[in-house]
Amino acid sequence: MEDASDAVAARLSPREIQVIELLAAGARNKHIAIALGLSLHTVKRHVARTMVKLKVGSRGEAACMWRRSLRAGAGDRASAREIEELTRRERDVLARVADGASNDRIAAELRLSPNTVKRHTANIREKLGVHSRLHAAALMEGAGAG
Repeated sequence: MEDASDAVAARLSPREIQVIELLAAGARNKHIAIALGLSLHTVKRHVARTMVKLKVGSRGEAACMWRRSLRAGAGDRASAREIEELTRRERDVLARVADGASNDRIAAELRLSPNTVKRHTANIREKLGVHSRLHAAALMEGAGAG
């Protein structure tokens, strides 16, 4: 039987695979465009097509599906200790971010306001030294805490 990464990759073009790899590592559209020498508009189209092909509703879910299909983070890794230094609530929020949940969904699941979830994600990004929630989720999974 094919492994999970082959099954996910089989649905995507080579360029879409490049885009989702960068997306899963926490890159923003602008950074993906620069890295691949594409226009921002083209990157947005690749991201949208990838989400349709993977049958997911958000960039976060697509990134999560890709990371899980690989079963090993090849990028930056946070130590389990860095993840453990987050508060319990921050770890709860980060786990849901790693699952691809939106702020509104996280707020509903944890019975918090969306603004509180935004504050938690900002604190998480600051503590882990990253600039995006996807990058924070990738670090969590790379540390084996996801």
